[in-house]
Amino acid sequence: MELIGDVKGIKTILSDRNVLCVKYTDSRKSIAAGCIDGTVNLYDVKTHEHEIALVDTDTKHIDNAVTAISHSPLRSTQTLTCSYSGGVIKLWDIRTGQCMFSIKENREILGVLHHPSQPRFITYGDDAKINLYDMETQTLEAIYQSSVKLKVDGHSNKIFSACFHPTNGYEFVTGGWDKNVHFWDMRAPSSSRFISDVFICGDGLTINPVGTELVSCEWNKENSLRIWNYSTGKLIQSLILDGYKSQLYCGKYMNKFYLAVGGSNENIFRLVDRKMKSTVGSVRGLANGVCSLDILPLEVPKTKRHESVAELRHILPVVFCDGRNIHEVRFH
Repeated sequence: MELIGDVKGIKTILSDRNVLCVKYTDSRKSIAAGCIDGTVNLYDVKTHEHEIALVDTDTKHIDNAVTAISHSPLRSTQTLTCSYSGGVIKLWDIRTGQCMFSIKENREILGVLHHPSQPRFITYGDDAKINLYDMETQTLEAIYQSSVKLKVDGHSNKIFSACFHPTNGYEFVTGGWDKNVHFWDMRAPSSSRFISDVFICGDGLTINPVGTELVSCEWNKENSLRIWNYSTGKLIQSLILDGYKSQLYCGKYMNKFYLAVGGSNENIFRLVDRKMKSTVGSVRGLANGVCSLDILPLEVPKTKRHESVAELRHILPVVFCDGRNIHEVRFH
């Protein structure tokens, strides 16, 4: 493993099983790692010691991998919402390890995402649909999907990524295997517009903090990192970062100046300077592809977090996973 550029240091936690997704808790005190066997392990951010395993009889079933971890900005920082490939959503109390509620869906669930300012969350999966739930009642409020098979106003294959707009309370985007990124309004059952030829195979969609740019991290050797105008859907630029043509699984805006991205073939984690349009730090020579990453949350009121992120100039720590390895990276 080789550290390049602005990467100051890296600490690694070795899991006893493959990790598919990682998430900082909103308290900034723990790292949650979702594993292929349905276990969610929590580790102390400072010591990296194991704290607790979130697991019960539902999550021990075969083919019930943890596919995503999310936390509500409106609830206690002591909870996590997790999605499982076996078709289950669970809300966990991370202090006690108890499941607070479960929701069963008749599909493979590939992700869960909380709304940034409302007590709602969405799930998405292999049936090309997005489900919207009320957090307090756990009731299904809406289903977003294509209206007819011949019209491209919804997905036609697995959905792997979703991202809410940071300032517009109704809008979100999704992407997946059908190579379309769809733009949705929560008040309408089908998408309002789409971008074609964008192949998303992980949590690869991210919107800048002020809501003007959409970035797609794509499973391609060419054009793997592209920036789009959010309002028009027009391509702004395809970034050519360095000599390594990594196919990307995941990426997030850290602030309006930097992006964190990861992928495989080459197995690389990158810190990208948005203004300079180049890689300013990277971790190379990883044993496996980078399939998930997360940015350490800011210590600011949740209602003002997107404003603070937009103006932030220093670089926050990042956690990412490759295979059984969980890495936390800090920067100069």
